[in-house]
Amino acid sequence: MNRFAVALVAAVGLSAATLASPAFGQDVRAGKIRVIGRAAVEAVPDYVTVQVGITNRASSPSAALDQNSAIARKIIDFAKKSGIGEQDIRTDSINLNPAFKTVRDPNGTTRQEPDGYNASNMVRIKLTDISQLGKFMRDILDQGATNIGGVHFGLLNSQKIADEARTKAVEDAVRQAKALADAAKVKLGPIEEIVHPPRRDIGPMDGQADLAVRAPARTTVPVEVGTLTISSEVEITWRIE
Repeated sequence: MNRFAVALVAAVGLSAATLASPAFGQDVRAGKIRVIGRAAVEAVPDYVTVQVGITNRASSPSAALDQNSAIARKIIDFAKKSGIGEQDIRTDSINLNPAFKTVRDPNGTTRQEPDGYNASNMVRIKLTDISQLGKFMRDILDQGATNIGGVHFGLLNSQKIADEARTKAVEDAVRQAKALADAAKVKLGPIEEIVHPPRRDIGPMDGQADLAVRAPARTTVPVEVGTLTISSEVEITWRIE
């Protein structure tokens, strides 16, 4: 056998050995299944916060602020007498600004003139007895409140519900991955990666309501609590065997 034939046989033998080597398989990109599991858990709120506002106008800044402070104190005292703890009462804002009025001159032009001062206070109150919310909002008007808003329902143990939603999201991802593997006639290997939340933005959870209340008649304000939904998404990647 000449040297060319020997070299050719050696090259073929080396190629066959390389193809059979386990190291060659490690260079091949492994198949994977990537799934995003989703879940949502509904829960009945067990607390509510409401913003109570006071707005007044007076000729001097001190008069406007004093009037508002007196009403704010009355509202806070009423809340405490209603069984609401100090930790559940918070001042959100205190504002004092000059007020102006529009004056029309004889020549038809208009201008702004000082017209006293506007003072406003906002107090946030948390009620753990949601059934009292309608009555509380009506009663608080008798204490001097001029506006009510920012009603927000929440969960005292939201973390527990969030954990439940995450668990269900993982279960959903596993279910999807198994269905995909069965359809493709392949076997799921070990999990390579779990990402929470998935690599994309998730919209905010819905569950906030804003109410504006002005009730001239002495009636309890109707409030429907409904449920809050906490959602979760998780991204899991499996290797295919």
